[in-house]
Amino acid sequence: TSKEPVRNLKLYDQQLTAAPEDLFKLTAVERLSLRKNAIAALPTSFAALTKLYWLDLGQNSLAGLDPAFGKLAALQTLYLSDNAITALPPEIGALARLTYLNLDHNRLTALPPEITRLQNLRWLRLNDNQLQQLPPDIGKLANSLQRLYLKNNRITEQEKTRLTNLLPRCEIQF
Repeated sequence: TSKEPVRNLKLYDQQLTAAPEDLFKLTAVERLSLRKNAIAALPTSFAALTKLYWLDLGQNSLAGLDPAFGKLAALQTLYLSDNAITALPPEIGALARLTYLNLDHNRLTALPPEITRLQNLRWLRLNDNQLQQLPPDIGKLANSLQRLYLKNNRITEQEKTRLTNLLPRCEIQF
């Protein structure tokens, strides 16, 4: 009998310091949780998981993302909350199907301008970072973005006004 390919994999709270190499051979995986581990980085081979549409990397020790992340073209939901991410690679803009992005509780000081390419993004969570402003072209997301969370950042009053004007249909929480 043929084995059914693994499509849903939860490696929650396993004290992992790295993603297991065999994981990248499971190319049929569509949902993957590596939440609550101690993973500091993901290898380029992560890009082999091309069917992945839901990914939870929350509560790890990630300082950033490999540019190969941009090859996860099927990704729709991405949890990166509670890490130590200081910057996102420009390749984040290649995740055209992304609808939900959670970057709460990181160390972001800026977002790459390529974030405005995410034309299907509906929810963007950026609470508890060190952001002062969002990219100048953030208004390109006005037709898709429904919720923007910016609590506990360093957003100026001027920037709050700019964002409110550029994203009139978006519910923004400062």
